[in-house]
Amino acid sequence: MKVTAKRCNKETKKEKKEWFDEECKRELHSRRKLRLKMLQEGTEEAKNKLKEQRRKTKMMLRNKKRKHYEKRGLRINEKETKYMEWTEEEYQEGRFLKVETNTRRKYEFEEVEQFTYLRSIFSRKPNIGEEIEARIMAGNKCVAGLRRTLRNKNISRQTKFRQDKTVIRPIVTYASETWALNKTDQIKLEVWDRKILRKIFGGKRTEEGWIRRTNEETTDEICSGTGDETHSFPDATPDSYP
Repeated sequence: MKVTAKRCNKETKKEKKEWFDEECKRELHSRRKLRLKMLQEGTEEAKNKLKEQRRKTKMMLRNKKRKHYEKRGLRINEKETKYMEWTEEEYQEGRFLKVETNTRRKYEFEEVEQFTYLRSIFSRKPNIGEEIEARIMAGNKCVAGLRRTLRNKNISRQTKFRQDKTVIRPIVTYASETWALNKTDQIKLEVWDRKILRKIFGGKRTEEGWIRRTNEETTDEICSGTGDETHSFPDATPDSYP
């Protein structure tokens, strides 16, 4: 059973190496012949020839493999790959990092002042205020896409609150556990929060017509039980966000 399993594994590996062609086999065969010759003679000339053949075979196999995977899209994209140095030096636009691989392939990567990874902004000079503004803009885009749902009178408030909690809010508060906020940042987040609440509750009808709800009226709606009881809207405290 073990012998059969080993044979099956070997056959599977051979099937995966689609890039391994007749040229590769000839190079490996030449390397084996030089190795046997070196073992028989043991001269420096035979050792040098074997060393050179090994280097040549290794380079050829790597190039075959690289070209095969590049056809399938597995390659390093220099335009999409950037790098950033976390240093106190001033950022200079137009600088590139030159990298040479073991296969003597050269790449150039552009230096950037900031980049976004997993919705978080990383910059040479960290500023949480810029990230919060970018998050709020992303949240507004989501709200704009859902405005018909939020303004639809036939959809219950409970459904709208659930949509806010599971779709809209995570866009802004993702990874907020790592934020160090000041009072200004907290106010920005709470203003945006109340904006979503007003869209969910809608306007208030009076004798003079429709008017926008105040902050106190929005809070009263939640406390009176007309809002979603499972949804909380924190006050402006250091623990609000996160």
